[in-house]
Amino acid sequence: MKGRKKYLIVSICIFVIFIFCFSFLNGRSHQGQIETFTFVKKFLADDTGVKEVLVATGKNLGVITLVPIIITVILAFVLNDVLLALIVGILTGYAIWGASFGTGSTISKIGEVFGLSFQTIFHVATDPFNLQIFGVCFTIGGMVELIHSNGGFAALADSLRRRIDSPKKAALTAQLMGSCLFFDDYANVLITGPTMQTITDSQGISREKLAYIVDSTAAPVAGMVVVSSWISAELVAIKTGLDLAGVHASAYNQFVGSLPYRTYNFMALFLIFITIILGREYGPMLYAERRARITCKRCKQEVLESHDEKIEKGCIWSALLPIITLIIYSVIGFYVDGMSQAIKAGVIDKNAGFSFSYIHLSFSYANTVKIIIQAALLGAVVALVMGCFTKKLKFRAGLKAWLKGAQSIFSTVFVLVLAWCLAKVVGLLGTAYYLVDLVSANVPYYLLPVVIFITCCVISFVVGSFGCMAIVMPIALPVVYSAVQSSGLGYAEQFVFASIAAVLSGAVFGDNCSPITDTTILSSVGAGCPNIDHVKTQLPYALTAAISAAIFGFLPAGFGISPFISLVGCTISCLLTLLFIGKKI
Repeated sequence: MKGRKKYLIVSICIFVIFIFCFSFLNGRSHQGQIETFTFVKKFLADDTGVKEVLVATGKNLGVITLVPIIITVILAFVLNDVLLALIVGILTGYAIWGASFGTGSTISKIGEVFGLSFQTIFHVATDPFNLQIFGVCFTIGGMVELIHSNGGFAALADSLRRRIDSPKKAALTAQLMGSCLFFDDYANVLITGPTMQTITDSQGISREKLAYIVDSTAAPVAGMVVVSSWISAELVAIKTGLDLAGVHASAYNQFVGSLPYRTYNFMALFLIFITIILGREYGPMLYAERRARITCKRCKQEVLESHDEKIEKGCIWSALLPIITLIIYSVIGFYVDGMSQAIKAGVIDKNAGFSFSYIHLSFSYANTVKIIIQAALLGAVVALVMGCFTKKLKFRAGLKAWLKGAQSIFSTVFVLVLAWCLAKVVGLLGTAYYLVDLVSANVPYYLLPVVIFITCCVISFVVGSFGCMAIVMPIALPVVYSAVQSSGLGYAEQFVFASIAAVLSGAVFGDNCSPITDTTILSSVGAGCPNIDHVKTQLPYALTAAISAAIFGFLPAGFGISPFISLVGCTISCLLTLLFIGKKI
């Protein structure tokens, strides 16, 4: 869509939204007028005193709280521009908020909308944790560009090209690499994508398929292993839910018990594997793959030569050593830093030595983001030394390459900031509380796992995985334990495990297919694929895995059926879907 047409559509949307909000929503919250800037400041600072207002706002506004997300997603697909869609979504959210709570005239309320939007952007962009996430993106981006410039990726591609002589082998290698980088989803997508681009291009695999492989491997794997940056957020969410339910139990044991029930994660990984093995696709991915195969067949030699002309091949270890260094430093760093923090917290005795039994505790207390930044910087140093050692890169040229790689992430970081801002606005409107209240009202106990899973799929699509876990788990677990006590279930423990898995699995769904969640955005960047193209091609597969997990996984779990039987049912369901709907590339 041409630029002028885009801006015209956006302008019309904003105008209509403002007219609607300030004409029909004035005082809709019934909470009375409040000092909006003060309240939003408290909300952004995670003040617990604002929760009651958020819950009431979500209930009073009802379905209107979904409007910012609906508008954002629709505009993202129509305009093919996530950035503009996010801006409109943020303004829409604050227009609804301002119409409900703002004081003064309509003009002053409109001024408040823009003022609150800038306040939120500034808060998100300067948040210490978010700054660390930016650091991860910049440092890994710089390291990847260094490896590219010293000829490491070209040498790796040339070496693998002799062994990987088919699209099937190339795609399986990408999934294997993504599975090996299990310790962090951000590092996973930013390393696997650029590393595999040359290989997958040469074998006629579309960038959309590569983005799908990277995205649907990273979060599902990271969410299920104890040696990852996810474990801390998952255990905190479970512990908070257990405390609110008044239950004294180990959050780690609950996490481990939930693993067999994580059917969405398993199906997301299985679908990648089976599409590769059978060579069948469906939906927009089928056309993307056919286009890539035709393009590759026509100009395969030109593609290979163009890659080799840009960068002179270096030493294969110029690529492997920096990545191996990053992985080893990260895993050891997680353990050492986490152990130190756990000792300070009094969880582990200071005289305790190395023990495998303490691994999950150490990883749950580690500052994983800080460790990954350090690991990426060390990997960049190794890449620079290898470039100088092999005489493929001079020191000054290496520094310029690192800066070039870091700068290439700036546009992505800006999209991330806006995506997190939209999540904040949606949180301010109480959307999650409205959804939970909507779907959990008068639900029979045996439907709780599947209802929780579906709810989390929707919420994670809006606010991302970590936000979904933090919001839903503390609400879901008290409800689940109350249902267990009142119904006298004979399979109470399994029921709780399935409910926890429903939250954690549903939280992954949004990371896999929402155009406004961080992992989706970074996956498209890592694979060199436009964000919306990635979402369009991946969404049918994410929905297939989710529907299968809901019907054959979490629904039977509510009746006490073994998770292993459910996994067989899910597997057969996904396989039949691919065989009947999918077509040969």
